[in-house]
Amino acid sequence: MARPVPEDFYRYLSQIERTLDDPVYIALIKRWSQAGDWEADDPRVDELATAWADHLLANPSLITTLPGLRTRHDGAARGELLSHHGEDRKPALTRMTVLIEARLHAAGIEMP
Repeated sequence: MARPVPEDFYRYLSQIERTLDDPVYIALIKRWSQAGDWEADDPRVDELATAWADHLLANPSLITTLPGLRTRHDGAARGELLSHHGEDRKPALTRMTVLIEARLHAAGIEMP
């Protein structure tokens, strides 16, 4: 995280620290880590993506934004790297990310 967007690293860590007090967020993180072992077409992927999107929409301060990406000439490439790192090894997580981003986009939230 520090290498692609060093100017946002400590801001990101502070945001993660705040989420430790959110039991729903912690439960979602635990399920996310389990989902890495699922097949991409597992119906639990859709269920978990919906739960994530619903929680983020209800708590928009949890949506990670990295303002440094917007001001860099290579910000889009760095954002792609962060969003899609390792997805070739975890297809269920890739699909879940796409579903969550689509749901947020449909609600008018643009991800950097």
